[in-house]
Amino acid sequence: MVEFPRRRKVALAYSLDSRWKNRSEFVNGRQDIIAFLTRKWTKELDYRLIKEFWAFTDNRIAVRFAYEWHDDSGNWYRSYGNENWEFNDDGLMRLRFACINDLPIKESDRKYRWALELEPRKRGPSVWVFFDPQEGTETSRPRPRPRRRAQPQDQTRFCQGGN
Repeated sequence: MVEFPRRRKVALAYSLDSRWKNRSEFVNGRQDIIAFLTRKWTKELDYRLIKEFWAFTDNRIAVRFAYEWHDDSGNWYRSYGNENWEFNDDGLMRLRFACINDLPIKESDRKYRWALELEPRKRGPSVWVFFDPQEGTETSRPRPRPRRRAQPQDQTRFCQGGN
């Protein structure tokens, strides 16, 4: 089995009694989260992820996301979905509900082609954070200026898998 040095580090963001729903799987507790991440990262290879902050209130956050990955047979997928997070008083995530749809794609139809060590992650309104998945480290850089404002049809295509 592939060893993921950061799975335990990532799991520290979740409370000991954290509960997840991911697709049709239910995960309970930090140890189950580590096992889940091991299975996920063994199956979903070379994935590139984009998450967009959607809404928040008190101790809850909603995001939408898209990511591309391939399996060990070289079949590519683009996965879309929404996540709802709830945090405890210590700032650890205690609930995570993810609804995800997988769309088989051709390798030539991929949209997210940056090098894995330069996976962009947005932190705040003006900074992208680049995450190194092997080391579990981040470096901040100024966020690129958008070329244009997103139009409503762009949001529809995001959810439907269009270009």
